[in-house]
Amino acid sequence: MSKMVKCKACGKEIAKGTKCVGCGKDQRNFFMKHKIITGVIVLVVFVGIVNAMGGDGEVATTAAKTTTTDTAKAKTTTEKPAEKLAEKKGRSIEGFSS
Repeated sequence: MSKMVKCKACGKEIAKGTKCVGCGKDQRNFFMKHKIITGVIVLVVFVGIVNAMGGDGEVATTAAKTTTTDTAKAKTTTEKPAEKLAEKKGRSIEGFSS
């Protein structure tokens, strides 16, 4: 059996959480009226809490690590293609001697 309450507008006895049959005023609270908005808000808050608790910084520390081989690779990749080709064939770029 549902709990009976008085209508906020007209004072008639109605079931809790429904519209009044006499005046038509909606007796539900905001969260019951707007279920989709409430669900989105709950989801955003949940994701925020999970991110705040799970932020241990592993990604930042692994990205900051560099080795000497990475640095050497970076230096060789900045060379011009003509210089790389000349090094492979043992030629000098300035003189284009064969």
